[in-house]
Amino acid sequence: MLPTHAPTRPHAPEPFVLRSDRRSMRRTLVTVAVVATVSSVGAALRTSSWGVGVLGAVFFLVLAAVMVAYVRGVGLVLTEREVVATGWGRNRRHPRAAVARVLRATIAPSRGRPYDNLFLLDAYGRVLVRLYGIHYTAADIDRLLHVLGVPCVGPDRPLAPAEFDRFHPGMLLWIERRPGLFAALLLVGVLPVVVAAVLIAMWAQGAL
Repeated sequence: MLPTHAPTRPHAPEPFVLRSDRRSMRRTLVTVAVVATVSSVGAALRTSSWGVGVLGAVFFLVLAAVMVAYVRGVGLVLTEREVVATGWGRNRRHPRAAVARVLRATIAPSRGRPYDNLFLLDAYGRVLVRLYGIHYTAADIDRLLHVLGVPCVGPDRPLAPAEFDRFHPGMLLWIERRPGLFAALLLVGVLPVVVAAVLIAMWAQGAL
């Protein structure tokens, strides 16, 4: 009699892991360093007090640490059953079957460079996960779309934030929809409050 063997269970496919690109972290540090230098020196000159400038520099150092931790932690893990968005000190889990389609759009602000976005949507058009293309390589984004295997739709040209918001209301952060208000708040010297509000809004949206 030939020996019998228990049937082997097929191996589950390896999870697809999307991690932020190191170049994104360097860009974040350079941006914060430039803004910190200009703002701190400007504050010191306006108030004739280098103590104010030092306080501003300390604030931006803390902000840099927060942003680096954010960029290092963001990502996406795609398993056979789940989509797990990592970042902001917590994981957001969604059933993979809940992802009905992906909206891919390039947002072109009035000032600054255009940036790519991926919105993972459910069947009702609600945003499950938002990915900022600047944090990932184009090749990794293309692999994610291939592995997801759901329809990918979006405009065939870059859109201004206001124009995008008309087609897809509520998907952008308030700072993206109202850059003029953001600039005005900076001018009146409430930068820490503004930055805190932006970070809280990104945390609430689960933006990655």
